[in-house]
Amino acid sequence: MSPAIQLISSIGIPALISGLIILSLNRKDRKDEVRAATAREESVVIIKSIQAVWHLAEATAIGHQKGLFNGNIDEALDYYHRSFAG
Repeated sequence: MSPAIQLISSIGIPALISGLIILSLNRKDRKDEVRAATAREESVVIIKSIQAVWHLAEATAIGHQKGLFNGNIDEALDYYHRSFAG
């Protein structure tokens, strides 16, 4: 083999390998970013759900305490349904 071909192959193969490694790491980083964004969205949904249940529990407790159920339950149910709608 000629020295020129040896030089090109000795430079090209490591560059190709390192390029493939960098490409693989970039793909992994993008997947990690998507997972992190999904986890954030999930956390927001969980917090909204807990708040909605809290509103329902509070409205129910007030209704039982006062012996009447006015619009508090309806408002709490609306909040509960809105928290799951979007």
